[in-house]
Amino acid sequence: MPALICYRAFRNNDPPGLVDIWRSQVPVRHLMQPMTLQIFSQLVLAKPYFEREGLIVALQDHKPVGFVHAGFGPSDDRRGPSHEVGVVCMLMVRPHDEEAAIRDELLSRAEQYLVDRGARTILGGAGGSYRPFYLGLYGGSDMPGVLDEDRPTRQAYLARDYAEEEQVLIFQRDLSSFRAPVDRRQRELRRSVSMTVEIDPPVRNWWEACTWGCFDRKRLSIQSRADGQTLASATFWTMDGFSTSWGVHAEGLAEVTVDPGATRQGLATCLLGEAMRRLHDQGISLIEAHAPADHVALIGLCQKLGFEQVGRGTQFRKTQ
Repeated sequence: MPALICYRAFRNNDPPGLVDIWRSQVPVRHLMQPMTLQIFSQLVLAKPYFEREGLIVALQDHKPVGFVHAGFGPSDDRRGPSHEVGVVCMLMVRPHDEEAAIRDELLSRAEQYLVDRGARTILGGAGGSYRPFYLGLYGGSDMPGVLDEDRPTRQAYLARDYAEEEQVLIFQRDLSSFRAPVDRRQRELRRSVSMTVEIDPPVRNWWEACTWGCFDRKRLSIQSRADGQTLASATFWTMDGFSTSWGVHAEGLAEVTVDPGATRQGLATCLLGEAMRRLHDQGISLIEAHAPADHVALIGLCQKLGFEQVGRGTQFRKTQ
């Protein structure tokens, strides 16, 4: 008779077992592999807001067979976490005869942890501002909720009455054949602006330092030649973990912004076109970008620059 499954909070001797669970997963393009103790410790356990009670482990014969990790999103001022919205960031079980039941129990315990801490809303899958853990390890250039390929996790949320909140589209662009769009409007625009590059730009707040601070980033901006005003900027980060898995040098588009008074002038196209040309010259082979499924402008920009959709994720929501 198989040994019973038991559950408890994280202990300091658990990481090797959690890494083994990660490595046991069915290969998925946007699940970083191979996981190592060093990477797991740096990008998950070392976060200043990590709480052992939020990382719940399922064991059989004292061996970890699954885990769930829950945390919280940022406060409005981004100076710390807020307990109003809880996030189930990761739910992972090694192949097992009772996999569905283990997932359900882990998810139930994660929900209880979040509610006990004050959460009134629980998100299933990290995304947007609500991604305290696993950025750089799951989902690609950002956290897209739960990947479509991650069917067992999707089913676990739906079985516990989570509703689909938002879908995120994953786009990639092979730079080997990239040519920036050139037309009369773009030529005129390029003559009126200049570009600057900032390596490891300073973070804007505590939360950004916690989530993005450990990645190599660069921010490219375009300024008006007339008055020096910054009109648009784009931040990229080096996707080392995924680059190893994919066998290409990849960069992720973390953010693109355009000054509200300068929209609809082709600035984003100009900026990203030049940025991608420069990244290709530096040996980058692939760019990835995410866009909410209802963000028509960003999706249109990706399509204009030749990006192709390669995946999709869904963030789930449950209100207490």
